Amino acid sequence: MRLFDAHNHLQSERLASQLNELTPQIEASRISAMVVNGTCRADWNRVKEMALRWSWIVPAVGFHPWYLDSLPADWRFQLEDFLNTFPATIGEIGIDHWKSNIDDALQEEVFRGQLLIAKARSLPVSIHGLKAWGRLLEILRDVGHLPGGFLLHSYSGPRELIKPFVERGAYFSCSGAFLGPKREKALSLFGEIPLDRILVETDAPDQLPPEGMDRWKMHNLISGERLTHPLSLELTYEEISRIRGISLEASSRHIEENFLRLFGGFVREALPS
Repeated sequence: MRLFDAHNHLQSERLASQLNELTPQIEASRISAMVVNGTCRADWNRVKEMALRWSWIVPAVGFHPWYLDSLPADWRFQLEDFLNTFPATIGEIGIDHWKSNIDDALQEEVFRGQLLIAKARSLPVSIHGLKAWGRLLEILRDVGHLPGGFLLHSYSGPRELIKPFVERGAYFSCSGAFLGPKREKALSLFGEIPLDRILVETDAPDQLPPEGMDRWKMHNLISGERLTHPLSLELTYEEISRIRGISLEASSRHIEENFLRLFGGFVREALPS
């Protein structure tokens, strides 16, 4: 049985001090590949370095709406230039209506521009849409078909939007944060999303699974902050199996097929099961 993490931030500085311990644990686990998402120009090279070092990493780069205060004026050129020299997917990008200090016009301009780059290059995209799923769907319709496909990372949107997103080709990833009692509504969506569109993610070091369920507790060595361990991916696989009423082996086969359908062009050497 092979597991695939569709979305994380292994390049995060909050994980840097433990990376040398984490990577052997990942390589000894059931995890075969993971998508590591950059969020601003400052961390793209870190993603690239990690992908060059570990072939089971699928690199993704993009401008996340939370970090537009550091957006370079020539952001389009910088993204195109990076992609011209290093193969990567697009992510994490999107729009956010949860945080109140983000310029809506700017984030939509940057999101739309990155979608058009992904469209022109047939690249998969990992999309953030916190509290903005309806507007996100409108923009996707305006941009048109994305031939490389797209992932709605940590989807917690309305049930009624599942079908129109599916019709546009969406995949939906479930995170460990949905396993807690306060997130039952979000988890229940993955009992309704078509099985051939479901992926699983950790969003490590964020999206913490419930502490009582977490078999891989990890903390920042300096601040003491609790962090999501990449191996906690297995918890979400187990919950997806439970709510779908199928075995862990069956659900993992479906999720592997889905992952490879979306990101397979960038999986260079998945770890053996």
